Amino acid sequence: MSSVWECSRNDIAANLSVFVASGAVWLTGSGWPDILVALALVCLLYRSPRSE
Repeated sequence: MSSVWECSRNDIAANLSVFVASGAVWLTGSGWPDILVALALVCLLYRSPRSE
């Protein structure tokens, strides 16, 4: 059950971050929001437990 929660949380975070990043890029006209959101996602996914 814990694995289901982790996978679902990561999927939701990844999908919502696409909308956040695209909106921020559109509003600012810069690519930096996309890079910052991607780095935040990397940190979130890196902290997730790994199955061995």
